[in-house]
Amino acid sequence: MNEQFGICVFRALTCVQYVEVCVKVIEDRLIMTSNGRLRYVAEWKNGRIEHKMDHLACFIGRYVTSMTAVVTDFIYNQCNITTRLSGLG
Repeated sequence: MNEQFGICVFRALTCVQYVEVCVKVIEDRLIMTSNGRLRYVAEWKNGRIEHKMDHLACFIGRYVTSMTAVVTDFIYNQCNITTRLSGLG
């Protein structure tokens, strides 16, 4: 592997780790369960958790999916991993 390819792979792995950390923080700190046993995404505001679900919280799944898609696109297109690993490039 050349140095540029190694740097690209390192950046790709860093992106994957960033996404994993973000999702873990959301799961650990913002996913709450109400008294009625319903789950919701709490709001982090001014350094404290507000136990209400913001009207935009319904988009959290799409946000995580989009982050994953961006990282996957970076890995396969920018690093050209599939070509290099298969020996075709």
